[in-house]
Amino acid sequence: MYEARRWDLWLVNGTDEFVRTLIEQQYRAQAADYEARFPYAQAFVIEKTGTACGRLLLDFSQDVYVVDLAILPEAQGKAIGTTVLQALQQVAAAIPAPVSLSTHAMNAPARALYRRLGFQPSGADVGPMHLGLQWCPPSLHGSAAASVATGVAARASR
Repeated sequence: MYEARRWDLWLVNGTDEFVRTLIEQQYRAQAADYEARFPYAQAFVIEKTGTACGRLLLDFSQDVYVVDLAILPEAQGKAIGTTVLQALQQVAAAIPAPVSLSTHAMNAPARALYRRLGFQPSGADVGPMHLGLQWCPPSLHGSAAASVATGVAARASR
């Protein structure tokens, strides 16, 4: 899954073995970072008609935080990410809890998807190249959402 998402590393001037080693190192670094920052996160395989097409890593320690949502390149553009996020929004609305995430600032397709689904900037400090976003169910709009968003901002900056 990770290798399929890191096509950019194949642009490195090096042998196939070197690039595979680089991808493996990047994967291990990401996994270690996620484990350190989100020790209670749960991983899910996203399937469509019995075929794995993505992964979802969720942390429920304070609210619903999407640590990572990855759809394989060949499965992108088929509403899989939309379906996953809408299901997550339904679950969050029933709790009720906000859904928070961050995305790379240059990832225009992801930003458009999140905007279409009602995600708003959260104000979370997620680094200079990322944008923190949050969706709040209608029952949390107002003062409850503001206090939850403050907790999200504090957690995202750890």
